[in-house]
Amino acid sequence: MHSISFKDGTLDFSFFGKPLTAERRGSPTLVILSGATKPREGKLGPYFSGQGISTEVGVPSISVADPTITDHSNLKLSWYSGCSTFDAFRALRSSLVG
Repeated sequence: MHSISFKDGTLDFSFFGKPLTAERRGSPTLVILSGATKPREGKLGPYFSGQGISTEVGVPSISVADPTITDHSNLKLSWYSGCSTFDAFRALRSSLVG
């Protein structure tokens, strides 16, 4: 797991395979954004998904955990919306695009 800290929150990433190595340039990498998550009772976040898809397709992947789901246990779906103190979408965009 890799984390990027921002002033108001954190984004967590999980890498499967070696998606960022120089020899992978020009090769596909699957980027997975989680929507709804499986039941989380008794489990601590961050929550990642997609490793099975990555394995099935045969390419490395980068999974991005939705920080809003981790921070608010009663939410079932948030689509990286963040909250009043952390704009998760803007943080994600700056992490992936620069």
